[in-house]
Amino acid sequence: MTGCASSSPPADIQRSLVAKMVKSPPVLDGKLDDPAWPDAEVTERFGAPFPPGNAEMAGRSDYATDVRVLWDKDHIYVGFKCLAPTIFATMTNRDDNLYEQDVTEVFLDVGTDNTHFAELQASPNAVLMDCYHTWNPAPTYAADKIDWNKNAGHVIDKDWNLTGFAAATAPIMVDGAQVGWTTEMAIPLADLLQRRGLSTQLTRGQCIRANFLRYIWLEGPDAGKRVHHQLNWSPVMQGCPHISPMAMRTILLWD
Repeated sequence: MTGCASSSPPADIQRSLVAKMVKSPPVLDGKLDDPAWPDAEVTERFGAPFPPGNAEMAGRSDYATDVRVLWDKDHIYVGFKCLAPTIFATMTNRDDNLYEQDVTEVFLDVGTDNTHFAELQASPNAVLMDCYHTWNPAPTYAADKIDWNKNAGHVIDKDWNLTGFAAATAPIMVDGAQVGWTTEMAIPLADLLQRRGLSTQLTRGQCIRANFLRYIWLEGPDAGKRVHHQLNWSPVMQGCPHISPMAMRTILLWD
């Protein structure tokens, strides 16, 4: 996981996204208007979960979602852009079950072997949830063929909090009306790297793995009941990103 002298990312490193290095951290205000953000590589628009998951939102431009990533030696910075005609987010406490309402999610594996990863969430109101997943052994099934009989080695530490994890959000306004929101996350990595026996500072040329998701809860046909929709960078079964570490994609840290 060392850098190299080339000014361009090496062609032999398989990656899904290149993260741009920043000399000073972006101001965490949710607006994604710091000088480094416009130059950041942006993911393709999020798509549908694997069948039989609900694919409706993937075809709607008014729910378009994407992500960009920056980094420095101590953090990665994740910027979500989420369009939304309506937003459902009423929770106010850290580690509330944010996934039961509209939320953005990051799954992050710095060791790249599917055995240890963080789950980090931020609501449209910048309320946070975090937990830590361990697997022994790593799951061997494919992300679209979850084997529930092979989850015995999966442990979720819901009491774990990532010290320094922070997020801010800002509305996306068009002609005086809110049409969505942006989320800006600052994710410190020293703890995660140390847990894997790695250097606690990131370096140019290092690879990490991640998946990004968005949960959407819309009013359904039954009064008082909402319907869960999911958009993801890398497809997983609906409601199952926490048991699909193999779906994470590679992010290369570069200039």
